[in-house]
Amino acid sequence: MINEKDLMEKMVSQIIKRYSDIYNSEFLFDKLRNLHPDLLGVLSIFLEAGHLDTYEVEGFTPQRLMDEHGMNTTAAIFTLDWLLREPERAKESLTRGHDSLNSSLG
Repeated sequence: MINEKDLMEKMVSQIIKRYSDIYNSEFLFDKLRNLHPDLLGVLSIFLEAGHLDTYEVEGFTPQRLMDEHGMNTTAAIFTLDWLLREPERAKESLTRGHDSLNSSLG
């Protein structure tokens, strides 16, 4: 059976492979250490099997966050965690929308 430390190292490695331009390992270890246990399971299943669970928090699912807010899977799961921890603040931010950067600007 895999222990928590090994699981986190494996998850960080897999996320870095997918999104090396966005995340660094220190940031990911911090986020994963504090991630709600249910969401750790959702992320683990996605990384292992490519299946994205329909886990819902405050009316948001990973797929909805990806479709409506342009998030990658990991960002969507981290946002669900924020919705669990600070629902009012997170919903207010999601309702306001997000800034998008034009990659042609540099």
